[in-house]
Amino acid sequence: MQPKEDFFSRNLGIISEDEQALLSNYIVAIAGLGGVGGIQAVSLGRTGIGGFNLADPETFGPTDINRQYGATVETLGKNKAEVTGEILKSINPSSKIKIFKNGINKEEISDFLDNTSIVIDAIEYFALDEKILLHRSARERGLYVLTSPIIGYGSSLFVFSPDGMTFEEFFEISPDKDALLNYALYAKKFSPVIPDYLTLDSYVAAIKGERPLPSFGPSASLSGSLLASEAIFILLGKREPVIAPLCKQIDLYKQSFSIIDYSSNVPIISNIDDLKHQDFKWRRLWDDFAPRAYDSLADLSIYKEMVEKMLEYLEGYDNILDVGCGTGNLLIRLAQKGKTVYGIDSSKGMLKKTKEKIKEIDGIESKIHLEEQYASKLLFADESFDAVTCLNVLYNLKRPVDAMKESYRVLKKGGAYIITSPTPDVDVEKKIAPHLTKELQNPELDHKGLAEAFRFNMILEREGGIEFKPSIEEYKTIADKIGFEIEFVEELYFGQNYLIKFTKS
Repeated sequence: MQPKEDFFSRNLGIISEDEQALLSNYIVAIAGLGGVGGIQAVSLGRTGIGGFNLADPETFGPTDINRQYGATVETLGKNKAEVTGEILKSINPSSKIKIFKNGINKEEISDFLDNTSIVIDAIEYFALDEKILLHRSARERGLYVLTSPIIGYGSSLFVFSPDGMTFEEFFEISPDKDALLNYALYAKKFSPVIPDYLTLDSYVAAIKGERPLPSFGPSASLSGSLLASEAIFILLGKREPVIAPLCKQIDLYKQSFSIIDYSSNVPIISNIDDLKHQDFKWRRLWDDFAPRAYDSLADLSIYKEMVEKMLEYLEGYDNILDVGCGTGNLLIRLAQKGKTVYGIDSSKGMLKKTKEKIKEIDGIESKIHLEEQYASKLLFADESFDAVTCLNVLYNLKRPVDAMKESYRVLKKGGAYIITSPTPDVDVEKKIAPHLTKELQNPELDHKGLAEAFRFNMILEREGGIEFKPSIEEYKTIADKIGFEIEFVEELYFGQNYLIKFTKS
């Protein structure tokens, strides 16, 4: 037999040796080893996970063979957890396996979760009481719970954080409600999107108990990959997970990747096809710019003047979206005035810096919501906001008009859309710099940071990062086509930027 260290050597290069060693120390609890749980277990087993606690009271039957990893003619009638444990041992003989043949129950839930690092809910759809017990118990131990149901040619992924929205809150279920009502509420969100290619009669019959739920083998395989990858990202701290009330869905027939936001009980879908034309050229620059120099600009009087004007013009609006929020200078001021503010940016560096600043200020964290999103495909419902701001962002986008259309879509009727935008003849180096001479004499300014900021601006100008510079007449034409009306125009930055307030007619 090959040495154990060779079993997972081809993971290296995708994960590091240290990360591989970490995986060998983790134990994963998987409740349900049928339609998706089996392939999820095996997908994780092949990453080198050190151990598994496996719970399932059922045995394999003939109708399981179309999709369940452990289901073969030879395993019919055998316990699903035991068969899966044998498969995992055959993949990694040193893995530690504990079997719970009685499934999830109050008597054994503590043992099931002992020493585990993450929990997988692959319990069958109709076992709602067991799901609730599992999620409550995992939350008490500070454990993430992942669940990835399948439908049609696709799969979804829900991640429940130990300090985020609970399973019961998300699905709106309660032991005080009638059991049938709880199932109905669960079913409403169990599948975020019902594909139009399904024969729904089969699903209705399954809900009535007249037949098993329809399912498809390749979709179960997709679920295994989707969930196992997310579990690894969480265990290794690779990135922040998308947690409830958000969820992910992939549909291979529709060739779609969706993020669905249930925070207002409205599914919001973002198709990856709509993002493929985004310009990723500048993302590294913005990520680098954020911690090094961006906030140096905020100390300039011209920047402070712009923020004060924005606060004045947003006085009558309570629910505000800042598109391209940068390091959160406007967001923070708005939150301090009691506004509920959402900030989106495509730069991880900008968002990281914003989060760091928010934590240092008492009383505003609950008022500010941050997400990594793209201006030309916002993941919010129609007419969600009283006002939308977009400060010096449009010029660097490949699809600026699409970004304006998206802001129009998420804005309530009569709401305000306020932007700042370079004038057509902007020349940062020659026209703005001379005006800053007097201001730069202020010894309290971070001159090194400002020098870096100017350097970044020069790069943008030189390499075509300031492409969208419409005149006011051109903005009027764009606004008419979208449905905006221009309420007023001002000039900022020594006449080099417009401040334009649009209203949604």
